Amino acid sequence: MLAEERRTKILQAVDENGSATVVDLSNLMHVSLMTIRRDINKLATDGLVVKAHGGVLSLRQSTATEPRYDVKARVNVEEKKRIGAFAAELVAHGDTVLLDAGSTTYQIAVNLIHKQNLTVVTNDLLIASELGSCKDIVTLLVGGTIRHGMFSTVGQYCEETLRQISVDKVFLGADAVHHKKGVMNCNPHEVLAKRLMLEAAQERILVVDHLKFQKIGLSFVCGIDALDMIITDNGVDATVVSDFADCGVSVKMC
Repeated sequence: MLAEERRTKILQAVDENGSATVVDLSNLMHVSLMTIRRDINKLATDGLVVKAHGGVLSLRQSTATEPRYDVKARVNVEEKKRIGAFAAELVAHGDTVLLDAGSTTYQIAVNLIHKQNLTVVTNDLLIASELGSCKDIVTLLVGGTIRHGMFSTVGQYCEETLRQISVDKVFLGADAVHHKKGVMNCNPHEVLAKRLMLEAAQERILVVDHLKFQKIGLSFVCGIDALDMIITDNGVDATVVSDFADCGVSVKMC
């Protein structure tokens, strides 16, 4: 198993349980304690975990701290690709679409390149770059202050643009989603932009992988009743899906 794959599995194990010991991770990965400690040091440097005596604690449980984009993009890659492909199938030729910034919505953009006569609005620089060369897609990059290391725009100019547009669909990302607490984000500076994205759209779709469910984030974005659909991967527990269905939102797993 490659080091990157092993660290992804370690992160998933820690996220799902909230913490893990070095010994448990060593047994799980079938590698030495020294190798696990090196992996933990790397994950801690990337801002994904907190080192503790004899083990490691998850930061993503509370989503009070946000990892860099390049780190987030390496977590649950296959799940995000499936979510992106599924979501893109909901986009019809001629649609106007708003893509929130993030590694999951980027996977939607990758699957839109063969669509015709689309207009895509986004505050994500990487998404805009991906779609910029597509002759059948008009790409509107929302201006604003660029978040360092995150490749997205926020702030007054971003918000003013979002207030002036209307789109068919928005695909929103989030750091946490809970059937009682709603949709949450770890960075409060993004919250108003996300709310304005929801207001701009006729159909509001949340795209999140299974690790985001039933967690609590720092900043409240919206209630579950503000969503029309949630698209996620098949790692979500059936009881969780039932909880969200009781809230009146459709959960699609892929």
